[in-house]
Amino acid sequence: RLQGTPYGDENYINALREEFDLNTKWIFREDSDTEIHIRIGGRREHFSEENDICKIERGFLEVQRQEIVDAFEPSITTGVNAIRRHIAGRRGASEVLLLALGF
Repeated sequence: RLQGTPYGDENYINALREEFDLNTKWIFREDSDTEIHIRIGGRREHFSEENDICKIERGFLEVQRQEIVDAFEPSITTGVNAIRRHIAGRRGASEVLLLALGF
């Protein structure tokens, strides 16, 4: 929904990605709110026509919780399935299983 608006600019997208990585994903929990607000730009940056379309208010992008779940679910499922295949292919008991998953 940001594509084709001033917020779709590479600098805004990079700032949004960084904000999500540093602040939003750490507070994202199964029982969290249905809407997540991610800082994008500053409070003084207003592209009024696009703000309603993009669901941006006071410098925060509103994202539905389910949108985030849908975006990351394939990666999580792939990681879990890879671990299951690894464990199933072992011929003996593994003493240690190191996980390096992340999103």
